Amino acid sequence: MTGPLTLVSDRYLMNDERFRHAKLAIGKSYKDVIDSLADKSTMLPYHPIIYPIPFMLSRKYKTGKELARALFYSVSYPDVSEFTKFSIYIVVSVFEKFPDHLVGVMGHEIAHIIAAKGEVKLSEEDLGLIMRSWPEFMEAKERTASRIYSYFREPTKSMI
Repeated sequence: MTGPLTLVSDRYLMNDERFRHAKLAIGKSYKDVIDSLADKSTMLPYHPIIYPIPFMLSRKYKTGKELARALFYSVSYPDVSEFTKFSIYIVVSVFEKFPDHLVGVMGHEIAHIIAAKGEVKLSEEDLGLIMRSWPEFMEAKERTASRIYSYFREPTKSMI
């Protein structure tokens, strides 16, 4: 198995001085998160690649007559190089401004990957929920991830 430091990609921060700092900060936090899993061999089917990104992800959606905007500091999303697996995309400012929160951020995203059994797919139920209400779909995914938090030992569990 490759070590956590090799699982941090410079794809979006090439030639950026911030990547060196990101790689070290994220690598250490990543190891702490993986080590805190009660049974990492059966829970996490693979170690997702971490992509530090220099931009904030956002999504606009309608809630009745209002337009809402959700900001994402991190997200588990299909890997840009291998669309059948998830990767974790983390905004570079998170590790710059809030390095103590990296374990919680990564633990949360890994909980999403565990909940999905590492599989990038949408069920009929997911599609129906997306068509009815994007916010409800997001809430359902967050509830599913939160049920996975118990798979982590302390102090990671409390940090998520």
